[in-house]
Amino acid sequence: MNTSIHIPDDLARRLENHISSSKCEVKSKNAFIVKAIQQL
Repeated sequence: MNTSIHIPDDLARRLENHISSSKCEVKSKNAFIVKAIQQL
């Protein structure tokens, strides 16, 4: 399934910072969002 969402600028920056940090095991925004949805 493909979908499109709008992520507010502040949240997008936080997501980008988290994904680029060494503590994040997921290295793409898409994979991170999929993992977050699965945890719901």
